Amino acid sequence: MKYRDCLITLNWLALYDTYPVLSGRWDDCEKSIGIIIINYGMKIAVLARKKIVFKVKHDVELERSLEYVTFMAHELKLDPSSGWFDWKTHSAGLKYEFCLAVHEPRIA
Repeated sequence: MKYRDCLITLNWLALYDTYPVLSGRWDDCEKSIGIIIINYGMKIAVLARKKIVFKVKHDVELERSLEYVTFMAHELKLDPSSGWFDWKTHSAGLKYEFCLAVHEPRIA
């Protein structure tokens, strides 16, 4: 796999930009951008069907769950930027991520 082609595909999956926009951003022609997205999109789909297991050398159980919560917020007038944009609500928002221990009553 080429890292650049994989990043182009992930960029398209995250932002869903059109081929002309991606062509200008990645300095490549629209036809080759389309071929890259289709090929690497299929590879990512095959990888998504597989169960990925991380093997740890030590006798440690890694049973955690990563969760996140999104809150809509008004964009700050003193600091307007696209950094406040939340893709889930399609407005300004904040995203809080936390890790929960599965077998213990605590937040890891």
